[in-house]
Amino acid sequence: MIVKDTLTPLSRDDASRALLTAYLQLTGALPTPGVLALLLAQSAFETGHWKSLHNFNFGNAKAGPDYPLITQFHCSEVDEHGVEHFYDPPDPHCNFRAYDNAAAGALDHLKVLQHRPTWWQGLHTEDPSAFVDALATPPKYFTGNVAVYKRSVVSLFGTFHPLAEVALAMASVRPAAPVPAPLPTPVPAPAPSSSSGLPRSGSSGAPLAPANNGSSANPAPTPPAPISTVPASSKTTFWLQVVDFVRRLLRLLLGQKPPGGPA
Repeated sequence: MIVKDTLTPLSRDDASRALLTAYLQLTGALPTPGVLALLLAQSAFETGHWKSLHNFNFGNAKAGPDYPLITQFHCSEVDEHGVEHFYDPPDPHCNFRAYDNAAAGALDHLKVLQHRPTWWQGLHTEDPSAFVDALATPPKYFTGNVAVYKRSVVSLFGTFHPLAEVALAMASVRPAAPVPAPLPTPVPAPAPSSSSGLPRSGSSGAPLAPANNGSSANPAPTPPAPISTVPASSKTTFWLQVVDFVRRLLRLLLGQKPPGGPA
């Protein structure tokens, strides 16, 4: 499907993050500073430092007729005789790959390089001159003048190497996973102080009996001793004797002999 040609410029920092992330996603490892600097140098040369980035195509990769998203714009190619030819849409020479975002464009750019072992190996030499020589090996990545391409990439490699080192240093610093704070240990509510006028109570509201385990600084007061210490059985005997005395007294007053007396 042909989509509208749209410039999607990026800053060098955004381009660096996109290429670094794509490399990590594709290989499972971070690139070395030399590899990332080569990726930045070649992409910057192809896209005018990402100011002429068309539809997030990081390497100006051409598109075959069956590619999912295609955009077209004015371009030129140099033939085997060194003659430059110019093309305008809708000529098929103007078909370039298009992407929805920078992440997709950067990832596909790396897949294009990886698809050709010579290109991929040249990238990992971390040598801009060797990398360009690999790109110029048939099937060629570009049709332009090799000397001009190499001179530009070598110069840009030196420019972007410090940026690559900073980007990788930042990517290597992973924030530690937050350690969850320990749950607070429940603390029993303190007993009311001696100055409190409210009694301690349980869940039912009834006053609690004071604890006395020998460790309290304020032991409970000793209850007073009972007033009477006479057993209940002694009290009963006393009152029976009183009743018997009263009966005997009444019989004497009435002239009756008490039971058990003399005849």
